[in-house]
Amino acid sequence: MRPLVTILYEDSRLSPSRFALHELVIRLVADRSHGEFWKFTNRLECNPRNGVDNVLSDLRNASLIAGEGRLFVLLDRDRIIKHLNNRSRMSGGRTLPPTATDDQIVETIRLLSDAPERVRAFLLHENVEGVVKSIADCAPSRWQDDVKDALRKVRLAREAVLSAAARAHETSVRDCLRQRQPGL
Repeated sequence: MRPLVTILYEDSRLSPSRFALHELVIRLVADRSHGEFWKFTNRLECNPRNGVDNVLSDLRNASLIAGEGRLFVLLDRDRIIKHLNNRSRMSGGRTLPPTATDDQIVETIRLLSDAPERVRAFLLHENVEGVVKSIADCAPSRWQDDVKDALRKVRLAREAVLSAAARAHETSVRDCLRQRQPGL
């Protein structure tokens, strides 16, 4: 079964077999569509790219990467304008103001693609640590030690928090997270 969506992430995997942010995204989709997690694992393909510049460069080949499906990109909001403006300056294009809206950023990202009609961009506020903070706010009494380490950018702890939120039996944590992080 071919994927419906390929998702480019700016992060890299810690493990060849698991990527906690992708697991969380799949769980959020499954919750929202009242489906089972396993039904979406082959429909949403994970493609971590190890850096925002790699994601932006790959947009030139969006039609190839997406295959017959769509291409989604999930990027940290905190430094994306700087990366887009550096790319724009090199090509002589227009730059975004520091106060650019999410819609302006998303449209700029989409237009970098060779197939903009098949690309959707989503932003994490402000970054993956912002997602961890949102999880901590949504479940203040859970995963406290891992949350503290994750906020100090310990990647294993961050993976643990994201995995725990993805695997939580009750959907209330993820419902709250979806409200705090609409990019997810």
